Amino acid sequence: MSNSVRIGKWDNVKGALIFLVVLGHVLNLYTSDFKDARIMFLLISTFHMPLFLFVSGLFSKKTVREKNYKKVVPFLVLYFFIIIIRRVTMIIAKQEFTTHFFTDDGAQWYCLVLFYYYLITIALRNVNKKYVMICSITLACFIGYDPSIGDFLTLSRTIVFFPFFYLGYCFEPESLEKAFLNIWIRISAAAVLVISVLIVCAQGDEIYWIRPLLTGRNPFSSLGEEYADYGGLIRFCYYFVSALVSACFIAIIPNKSKILTLTGNRSLQIYALHFVVLMLLVHKADMINVLAELCPAYHMWLSIPVTIAIALFCSIKIFGVPFDYIRRNGIPKSKENSDTRY
Repeated sequence: MSNSVRIGKWDNVKGALIFLVVLGHVLNLYTSDFKDARIMFLLISTFHMPLFLFVSGLFSKKTVREKNYKKVVPFLVLYFFIIIIRRVTMIIAKQEFTTHFFTDDGAQWYCLVLFYYYLITIALRNVNKKYVMICSITLACFIGYDPSIGDFLTLSRTIVFFPFFYLGYCFEPESLEKAFLNIWIRISAAAVLVISVLIVCAQGDEIYWIRPLLTGRNPFSSLGEEYADYGGLIRFCYYFVSALVSACFIAIIPNKSKILTLTGNRSLQIYALHFVVLMLLVHKADMINVLAELCPAYHMWLSIPVTIAIALFCSIKIFGVPFDYIRRNGIPKSKENSDTRY
């Protein structure tokens, strides 16, 4: 299979996912008032970040195999860079600091867990993959019973989402691409997604209690007394559902799409910057009230075009310059290796 098809397929997956990430954060502004927002939020949160991490793991093999730390350290640099951007935005928006350098409450967590995952996978590269997967899932299913493991150093999310990254590491992109070209697999995937949407729409608020579990950062006690004791089993089921929905989502994404390829290529900068744009729109431009005045009854649905606008704005090439620079120059080059290309 040609390299262009491979890049197109997976960039398009990331492009679609980054739209869902932005949409999820916009919808979060409406979940307290609109049932439809809660339903859409659940649908998105079930798989969007797990699939992002799966794709990252899918293309981690060369870095892991070569133990190329020069491609790992930039994720740590990006972690602090995004925190600084967020703090500057809070000053402009006149908001109190809720972001701390070692506590997870914003977009930066994704870069930190990738930094961890590469190091962990490099350390475990010679261990039987089956054992690593079993142990990582088992640990994640029990870690939620300890409320002390949370946002500090993004520890909870690191443990909870690692199986998705490692699962991607275990697969070869080419074999997945061939499988998803099968027309019957794609039709079946579309059917599964439709059924999933119908189930969530039918249940609505009855299953909204599961939201804390989807973030990966909350203990099982956040599910309430009725479900807390079954948190490990619920998380195991969540892994299965998320993997199934993710596979179906990959199957229906086209190999060619200019917009998805563009946003997929620039998904990191969109991910980091959409928080900035959204915060300024909400706190400086009073976005929610403005949309409510434009369309009082259905202003929540205006979040969809707003999402598209934010994602496309953040994908402007010039905004990606600092991110590209950090990824290329995460470790200062010495004179001895100055000719090494990142």
